[in-house]
Amino acid sequence: MSENMDTSATSSTGFASISPEVAYYKMNHSQRGKAVIFNQMTFANPKLATRNGSDHDAENLKKTLGVLGFDVATHKDLKLDEIEVVLKRLALEDHSKNDCLFVAILTHGEEAQLHAEDAAFSTDSLWTGFSAENCKSLWGKPKLFLIQACRGSDFNKPITKAATFTNVLTNIELPSHGSDILLIYGTIPGFVSLRDPATGSFLVQAFCRAMEDHMFCEDLLSIITEVCRVVAEKDEYMGNVVVDNQTGQRVEIKQMICFTSMLMRKIQFNKK
Repeated sequence: MSENMDTSATSSTGFASISPEVAYYKMNHSQRGKAVIFNQMTFANPKLATRNGSDHDAENLKKTLGVLGFDVATHKDLKLDEIEVVLKRLALEDHSKNDCLFVAILTHGEEAQLHAEDAAFSTDSLWTGFSAENCKSLWGKPKLFLIQACRGSDFNKPITKAATFTNVLTNIELPSHGSDILLIYGTIPGFVSLRDPATGSFLVQAFCRAMEDHMFCEDLLSIITEVCRVVAEKDEYMGNVVVDNQTGQRVEIKQMICFTSMLMRKIQFNKK
């Protein structure tokens, strides 16, 4: 924080104030909201393999989000400028009657980059356009981003361990950037994210199954935590193995889902 910055309370800068005593986001607007799925399966760069199984992910996500009441649009193999146009138009829409926003991208990636059909782009650019400053009708509403992509080239190898179990009353103003956002990643930074060519990625499979089982009876972060556990404990890894440099033995690959929450309330979906 700047030593010269006055952090005392100031008047509103055009954004409405909300009560901090509400524990859950309001989910009783007339519409659930818009959901956009970017299904990037083929690429101009010959070094980027076709993402077989991605169509299954897109279809499963569309079905699950439809049950939740989202107005779902799916886009396949868009170029970077086309993705930018879709995101910009989405941010300019009036979301005042909507509960929230959901954006998913299924693609190849590195630690801080994702791939369009023709070029790479910053992961952050998916959500920065939906800040309160840029999209006022989504201010104070949850904006959910699911990112199924690798975030590096390392393999997550298993370690076996014996089973144990450890484990305001005034109006406020919120930051204009970053608030009310949930980022769901297929893997932790630096590691690959796994996908079955026949059934789709481990993240999307587990996410859709968990949502179908719990979407109306548990809050979203509890469901995502369940997704993390299911994927981490998954045994059937399609024969994906690597050679351990220390032992020379072949070991199966594991995967750890990762999410970053800037939410300030719980999300509990209701039936529309």
